[in-house]
This record gives sequence, C-alpha cells and structure tokens, in this order.
Amino acid sequence: MKTNAFNVVDRCTLAYNGIVLAVILVFHARIPDWPARLLPNVGMLVAALLIVLGLHRRTNLGARLIRHLYPMAFFPFMYEQTGSINHIFCPGFLDASFQRIEVAVFGVQPAVMLAQWFPQRWLAELLHGAYFSYYLLFTGLGFFLYLRRGRREFFDYMLALCGTMYVCYLIYIFLPVRGALCLGLGDVPGGGLFSET
Repeated sequence: MKTNAFNVVDRCTLAYNGIVLAVILVFHARIPDWPARLLPNVGMLVAALLIVLGLHRRTNLGARLIRHLYPMAFFPFMYEQTGSINHIFCPGFLDASFQRIEVAVFGVQPAVMLAQWFPQRWLAELLHGAYFSYYLLFTGLGFFLYLRRGRREFFDYMLALCGTMYVCYLIYIFLPVRGALCLGLGDVPGGGLFSET
C-alpha cells in the first residue's frame, strides 16, 4: 500500500471508520442488527482506499477534486449511522437532562419560546433553509479554497472540517440526544421544502 498517498485527512477518515467499527464490534450485544451496522463503515473504508489509491497520481481537475473532497460525501452516511448505534451506554435519550440545563441557564425552553413567538410558516422555512445551507457551505468553501486559494488553506480547512465532524459524530454515538424534536412542538409550521416534519 502506498503510504505516501494518504494525507492527514485520509488518515482521520480511515481512523474514524475504524473506531466506529471497533465500537460496534465491542458493544455488539447492545446494538440491534449489529452486523448491518458494520456495512456503512466497511463501505466507506473501501471507497476511501479505492479513491485515494486510484486517484493519487491523477492530474486532471475532476479526479483531484474527487480525491480531496470525498470525505464530505461520507458525512450524511456517518450522521445517519449515529442514530442507529447511539444507545450503547444509555438505553434512552438524554434530552430531559439537557432541557433542565437549558431552563436553568435561560429560564425557559428556547426552542419552545421561539416557536411561540415566531409561528410564521415563512420564517420557519427560512430558518430551516439557513440550517440546511451549512451542507452547501462545506462543499462550496471546499471548492473555492481548492480552486482559488493555496493547497495549504484547503488542507487546513479539510482537516478542521473533517476533524470537527468526526468528533461530533463520536459524541452523538455516546450521547444520545434528539434535540427539539422531542419537545412535541406539533403546532410548529412545516410542510415546506426545508421544514418538512
């Protein structure tokens, strides 16, 4: 295996998938349908190895973009997986504890208060769209830095982004919290492109 083909982002991507595989194998008795939970990580490991080794020496722009931006394509799969393996240590969700902390800090549940103060459908759609846009920001900024800035800035960005995402996903696995979904805000507007509930 060509070890010089792998940069620090590749190593972080491989390490994250290896850690999750190890967690699933060690705690498999607590994970329903655990063999199926291994497949995303095995698939991402194989895909990463094929992309890095297959495109390492390619010089055309398309191949280089795929080679260096591929970890972002894994983010949705990694995030989705956290919800299926996040009850390793806690059989339920820890939302009640975090809601008590929010009330202690703010005096209210911020999500409930804001939903009551601003019940307009257009505003809910705008805010959900803004939240969704960070996915576009990741990719857009990656393209911009790769095409218009130096390699150093691009690789610093990719390391910071991937490192942050991988640490967050590990936290999600060990700290099961659903967020505002569990507050039962049934009267909050939905049904839009971004606010479909």
